[in-house]
Amino acid sequence: MVSKRGDWYYNFWRDAANPRGLWRRTTWDSYLSSAPQWEVLLDIDALCASSGEDCFWAGATLLRPAPGEEYRHVMVALSPDGGDAVAYREFDLSTLSFVPGGFELPTAKTRLGWLDADTLYVGTDTGEGSMTASSYPAATRVLRRGETLSDLAAKEPLFSVPLDHLSGGVSHSSTPGFERDVAYDVLDFFNSRSYLRVGDEWVHIDVPDDMSVSLHHEWLLLRPRTDWIVDGTLYASGTLLVIELDAFMAGSRELRTIFAPSTAQSLQSWSWTRDYLLLNLLSDVSSKILVHVPRREFRGHGARRLPATAFRGRLCRGQRGPEAGNDYWLIATGFLTPSTVYRGALTGPRPRRSRPRWRGRRRRSSMRRSTASSSTSPSPPMAPVSRTSRSGPKT
Repeated sequence: MVSKRGDWYYNFWRDAANPRGLWRRTTWDSYLSSAPQWEVLLDIDALCASSGEDCFWAGATLLRPAPGEEYRHVMVALSPDGGDAVAYREFDLSTLSFVPGGFELPTAKTRLGWLDADTLYVGTDTGEGSMTASSYPAATRVLRRGETLSDLAAKEPLFSVPLDHLSGGVSHSSTPGFERDVAYDVLDFFNSRSYLRVGDEWVHIDVPDDMSVSLHHEWLLLRPRTDWIVDGTLYASGTLLVIELDAFMAGSRELRTIFAPSTAQSLQSWSWTRDYLLLNLLSDVSSKILVHVPRREFRGHGARRLPATAFRGRLCRGQRGPEAGNDYWLIATGFLTPSTVYRGALTGPRPRRSRPRWRGRRRRSSMRRSTASSSTSPSPPMAPVSRTSRSGPKT
C-alpha cells in the first residue's frame, strides 16, 4: 500500500536485495504501470553500512506544507533493534538527505509531532518524572530549532499526566480553518481522556473514559465502549455518534446517531476523506462500506453504499493530506476473490484495481443460514463454495 503526499506516492519496501528496506516514492502514472519507476529516498542497508551501526525503519512524520508548497520537512524514526525505542533525525525531501544541525533526538520511546517548520511537540526521556511507569512519555514539551535535549528538559511541560498512567501526548492539527492542539491522557489499554487547548488552558472533552473520541474539521465523533445514558437517552455500546465540536464544548448534548449496532451488524472502523465519512461495517460476516456526506447526512439524511466489489473482507480508508481530496483505498478479498487493491474517488470515475492472480472460474459462493435443533435462533451465515458446470452447481 502507498500513501499520497503532494504529487507523490510513498511506501517502504523490503526484498532479498534490500533486507533492511527502502523508503521510496513514485508518481501515480508510474505506479499504475507494469514496471513502476521508484525514486529511493533512504536506503536503510546503505545507511547501516556507512554509519557502522544497526538500525531499522520505524516510520516518518511529515510536516504538512503551506498551501501551494511541496512537502519537505520530515522526522525519520530509526530503531536500533526493531523495538519501541527509536531515534529521530530530520530529513529534507528537497535534498534527499539528513539536515545538518537539524532536529535530532536520541533513542527513547519518544512521541513527537510538528507544530511548524521550526517547532516540534516532543514527549521523550529527559530524566526523572518525564516517563510513566510503563516507560512511555508522561510530559510533552516544545522543542524549537537549535535547542538541545538539555534545553528541552529545562522547560515546563506543555502537558503532562500522572506517572501511573500509561502515556500522554499532544498533537497539532494544521488543517486551514480548523487549527488546534489536542492532548491525550491514556490511563490504560481501555480508558483515556482527551483535552482541547483553549488559550493557555486544557479543557477536558467531557465523556466517559472508555469512549472513543475522534475529531475531524468541525465534527466530534464518539463511540461508547459501554452503554451510555445522556439526558435520559441510552446509546448502546458500539454506537457511533456525532455532534459539532463547538456545540459540545459549549454544553450541548444534541447527539446524532450515525450508526447503531444490531445482532447482525457492527462497526469495524471509520475513515475520512476531505468531504466524506466512510464506515466499514461487518454485516452477516460480510463487509460493506457506507458513505456519509457530513453537512447533509449528519442532519438526518441517509448514507449511500459504496458499490460492492467483493464478497467479504473489505478494508477501506480515505487518503490523508491536504491534496488527497476524496480518494480512497479499498482492499477486497473473498472465498473466490484474491486480495485485490482498489483506488477510487467518491466524486470521480469507477475505482481502478490491481490485477488479481487467480479467479474462481466455474465456482460460486453463496450465503446460507441454518438453525440447530436445540436452538430457535439462526446461526451466523455460512458461505459454502461449490463448483459449477453448464448444467448447474455440483455439490
